[in-house]
Amino acid sequence: MFLGTGIAPNLVLTILTFCLFGIYSDFLFSLFNSLPIPVSDLINSTLIRYGIPVTETSTSMITSVMIGTSNIGVISSLFLIVPLSDSKGRKFTCIYLRSAISFVSSILYVGSAKFHSLELFTLASLIFGLQGPIRMFSTPLFISECAPDKYRGLATLALTVADSASALVMSSITSPNLLGTIDLWSVVCLFLATRIHESPKWLIQQNYMDDAMEAVNFYHGKSKSKNQDDVLYSMVREKNLTSAQKLSFREVYGDDTLREAVKIVFVAYSVMWLSPIAIEGVYTMKIHLDAGITIDQTLMITMVLSILFSPSRLIGTFLIDKLGRRKMLFIAEILVMTKIFLSTSMFSTVFFFGPTFISRIFVITNDVVTDLIHATGAGSIGPLLISELFPPSARTAVGQCMIFLGLFVFIPFSIIFPILESIFPPAFYVPYWIIHPLIFYYLYKYLPETKQKAVCDIIETLDIDVASRRESMVSEGTPLFFRDRAKSFYVRRAVLKIPRKRSRTMDHLKRFKEEYLAQHNPRK
Repeated sequence: MFLGTGIAPNLVLTILTFCLFGIYSDFLFSLFNSLPIPVSDLINSTLIRYGIPVTETSTSMITSVMIGTSNIGVISSLFLIVPLSDSKGRKFTCIYLRSAISFVSSILYVGSAKFHSLELFTLASLIFGLQGPIRMFSTPLFISECAPDKYRGLATLALTVADSASALVMSSITSPNLLGTIDLWSVVCLFLATRIHESPKWLIQQNYMDDAMEAVNFYHGKSKSKNQDDVLYSMVREKNLTSAQKLSFREVYGDDTLREAVKIVFVAYSVMWLSPIAIEGVYTMKIHLDAGITIDQTLMITMVLSILFSPSRLIGTFLIDKLGRRKMLFIAEILVMTKIFLSTSMFSTVFFFGPTFISRIFVITNDVVTDLIHATGAGSIGPLLISELFPPSARTAVGQCMIFLGLFVFIPFSIIFPILESIFPPAFYVPYWIIHPLIFYYLYKYLPETKQKAVCDIIETLDIDVASRRESMVSEGTPLFFRDRAKSFYVRRAVLKIPRKRSRTMDHLKRFKEEYLAQHNPRK
């Protein structure tokens, strides 16, 4: 996949290692769907043990509780686990903590089977949910911080493609006989991940300059990174964008420049959040049946499309750095609006004329467009933009907020769909017709191009752009990284070059550039 790209082998190895973590997570996640009879027996025996009648209602209620506990774990992780990536490090959270969570949950799953305990199974689901935000946000952030600016988009999207590939594989081969015991997998993943280095940007934030240089050599490649002193200097500038080690979301949103970045990231996430993709994914079978496609035909269509469009996701990983974030999101947004048109047309045809050949064409074309949207990488651009538009001290707070919003933006649409589907299905898509033209306009007007640029340069450019929109430069709320140090637009541009007192590398820039790297850079 990465042959001929120039990307460092160690970075490829890191991505593949996290792919193994993804396979292991999918293995645990698929237990509930892959073992329906044992899980059903587990529920029935537990109900009998507590003297509760085994009915369809009681079984459904217990099943809902078991699924809900995983979501509780996800929400808990946002406030308890994700912040540790700032205080303890990216490697600690994404590798050691994720391994511990997976190992404990796997032991509990095994214990629930051995002791026939639904309580242990539910607790395992709760603990397993803790690793959700680590996979959704912390790990992509880790990869984006380790990758060179030139390959930052490719590396981040490649991680998601690897996760998708693992999910596709696990859906067909999940079996302890094929893959070994789940507790063994956690040990194997941890062993392979121990040689991975910490994020160089986090190390610089902690002023561990020697370790940061080693991490840069590891991820960028000693022979391929010709200007590692400039790479490290760029990371130091990125660190010095704010005077605080960690910012709350309230502090982030209180700053003009970072508030604009929050809006951009939210709209970028909304391309997928506020699309019918997730809802239609839940009701795929029913939608196909309504259009006149049988269950067997639906399964065949899904398999064929998966085989045909899986390679297209690999293409998207390269296009994100070639075409850029703007063009890829525009393509995704155009495809989303096309999907809304096809879905509306399909439901209108079925409602007025019943299942016809045209309705089947609409629904199959709609499935093709959905796969094309995933191929653009739109679902992974959110974490990538967070790593590019925010200084290190603000990324965790913004990531927490975005994941939290993503969990709840789905709820109203999931409640409304089955109601409108039984009354007048096309009405469900009316909000999308209103929302997505606004999303397209905002992306066109405000989304910056960030490909192959240093983060400090991206944020400085965004700050200048935000300042230029104001009628008065003096009346503008000064950004966090310029606060109390600049009174005009021109002074603020120069402030980025002024060091903070606690940054020895910036206070002694000449020595850092000429003496420090001369002693520690293996090339010299």
